[in-house]
Amino acid sequence: MIRTFSDMILADNLDEVNGSPEQMSEYLILLYCEQGELQLTLDNTQYTMHPGNILMCMPQSLIGHYLRTPDFQAKVLAVGKHFFDNVLSDCFEIEPNWWQKAQFVRNHPVWTVSDYQTRLIQAYYQLITVYAEDEATPYRQRIIRAMAQAAAYEILAILEQAIVKDTSPDTANTMPGAKDHILLQFMQLLNRPGNTQRDVQSYAHQLLISPKYLTAVCKEKTNRTASDWINQIISGHIRHYLTYTRLSIKEIAYQMDFPDVSFFCKYTRKHLGCSPMDYRRMVKQDAFNS
Repeated sequence: MIRTFSDMILADNLDEVNGSPEQMSEYLILLYCEQGELQLTLDNTQYTMHPGNILMCMPQSLIGHYLRTPDFQAKVLAVGKHFFDNVLSDCFEIEPNWWQKAQFVRNHPVWTVSDYQTRLIQAYYQLITVYAEDEATPYRQRIIRAMAQAAAYEILAILEQAIVKDTSPDTANTMPGAKDHILLQFMQLLNRPGNTQRDVQSYAHQLLISPKYLTAVCKEKTNRTASDWINQIISGHIRHYLTYTRLSIKEIAYQMDFPDVSFFCKYTRKHLGCSPMDYRRMVKQDAFNS
């Protein structure tokens, strides 16, 4: 059975997740193998999943053909950009080593979880499923968001342990290269507390490279430009201020180092799709409907 909430998809069967490879490449996908085996290709590399394995497929990755045993069963969770930006982005923005975890996942998309971690994953999946099915539940949207954020923290904790335990012989071959190091430094600069810098040049200057080279590295390693990453982080800060504080639009513009309110509103319309006041109004409406 498949359930949807916003652009989050939950499915008890891999075949239920309909969508072309191009469409699904926009999603962050988690697949937990409960029983049986699954062979699949991810970005032209073949992997085999056994019971207790998790597959994490990052956005912009492509899942190719797959084969499975007749008894294969799995839980699937796919999170789209809208849900990630509005619900989960805060979890990753306060995680200082999230980019290292993302790099680890790209190199090791399949990993094993303990029995305890398995129970946690199943419990979160079941709870989110229950609320996704019952639209009449009071505070449904808030509850699903809170549980999704809690699940994201659990995944980060599982990844932390997986990185520590990784002692595979090819570890040396997957250590960050020069471009990975530049990207990691860029992400660390982006996620500094209080960071409000919006131009690529300022980051490139701190990294002692040209803006053009920084953009090229980001595009090669993440399929997104440096400006895309900057705008994602800055937009996340703006959403946080508009959602969780009572600061006026003028005060938020000042906190985010915009030259004036007019420029701040123009930036918000471009990257959030509406004015700051309209965004705050939608947040209040969503809370009321919950």
